[in-house]
Amino acid sequence: MKKLGAGILAIEKTEGRLLLGRRGLKGDQPNTWTPFGGTFDRNDQIPKNTAIREFLEETQCKTPFMIGKSPFYICEDNHVKFYSYLGLFDEPFIPELNSENLEFGWFYFDKLPENLHPGVKEMFENKKSDIENIISALKF
Repeated sequence: MKKLGAGILAIEKTEGRLLLGRRGLKGDQPNTWTPFGGTFDRNDQIPKNTAIREFLEETQCKTPFMIGKSPFYICEDNHVKFYSYLGLFDEPFIPELNSENLEFGWFYFDKLPENLHPGVKEMFENKKSDIENIISALKF
């Protein structure tokens, strides 16, 4: 059976930067950059609940944000099906990381770190124009 997971690709409205965390060395795909998220829990019931729960657990975010109604991207391979939701933040915040991540950064879409998680790289390649359009719409 495939693992199910979900996360939030946070975009801040002031400059259109994306929030990514660098994964710790113990988990799957260590030392790669990815939006904050994790695996499904039975109490979550739907992937969107997983995305919110995991995002809040991993960032300790206290800042209000809006999240999309449906997944922005679904990445699926033989082992995992991962639902990525967009989250819009009025301004960047400073995450309080747990042990699952080594560091975080707010990145411009054209200046992302090199070692992206393979699924994140796939999402950014397949949804490049959508992300660019969202970012440019925030800057009017």
